[in-house]
Amino acid sequence: LWFLKYRSNNLDIEKHVSFYKPAMEKLQTLMTECLPDSLSEGVQNRQNSLLSEGFPKELAVLLALTPKLKSATDMIFMSDNEKDYSLKNVVTTYFLISEYFGFNWLLQKAEHIESDDRWNEQAKTSQIEQLNRIHATLCEKILADLKTTKNIKRDNIEDWAEQRHQITQKILTMITQFKRSGSFDLAMLTLASNALQSICDT
Repeated sequence: LWFLKYRSNNLDIEKHVSFYKPAMEKLQTLMTECLPDSLSEGVQNRQNSLLSEGFPKELAVLLALTPKLKSATDMIFMSDNEKDYSLKNVVTTYFLISEYFGFNWLLQKAEHIESDDRWNEQAKTSQIEQLNRIHATLCEKILADLKTTKNIKRDNIEDWAEQRHQITQKILTMITQFKRSGSFDLAMLTLASNALQSICDT
């Protein structure tokens, strides 16, 4: 579906398979190394749970990483977009900003928003897709701004965000307030998406 939505004008199946298959294998290895501690802990807990249920280690690792692999095509595309971004820096940046700006938390909450009718369900699905696009766009923007940084780390992301202090604080304050509210709905998701889009436009 990702290819049909975003690469339908250049859908060379053989070329994509030859590139994405080895890149996907490399990505899985990198994710075990590059995930921030807060995200890595959840993956490790899931892996341990699967192992205790008798799953083979290789399968347990793959299943534990699967929720994070939803964004794999975006990350691989960014590393192949003729902009000289290493896959390691792409993966690191993607998940650091997921943690820093709350994308991971927002998406988890969004999946559990109850919809009263099909219109609200469509609106929710649309906002989730939009949030994923914003995540990828912000990642590529930061990669471009940090192009000369060989190994991107959390400090680099924090410095980048601090240069946009006013809008960053607005986003972080909003996310904190949402977490404290004890509820999460479509209006909150929309507000968060709009705020995160605004930092992409800076």
